[in-house]
Amino acid sequence: MKLSAEVLLQCFPDRISLEITNEGSIFYTVRKNDITIYFQHFLVDEFDGADEAIVSVFKGENPLLNYGGSLSDTINQLNVVLLPQSIVLPEFA
Repeated sequence: MKLSAEVLLQCFPDRISLEITNEGSIFYTVRKNDITIYFQHFLVDEFDGADEAIVSVFKGENPLLNYGGSLSDTINQLNVVLLPQSIVLPEFA
């Protein structure tokens, strides 16, 4: 949880909320300017298992990204979409 929260806070959002779900995940809603990010981080119970995540990004009503995969791959995809919007996650640029 610490990693996903730190990554999303690095874009200095106007607003951020989080919800802990019954599925064992953390669901974030992040708003920055006219960008809305929905980010769900699934925490894996296994010691060696990689966490997974799903992200959807919208600019106004227009979808920019829908992606799911490992946490690190999802963060990288998010950064690719946010870079042209001048909202970058520096650690993953």
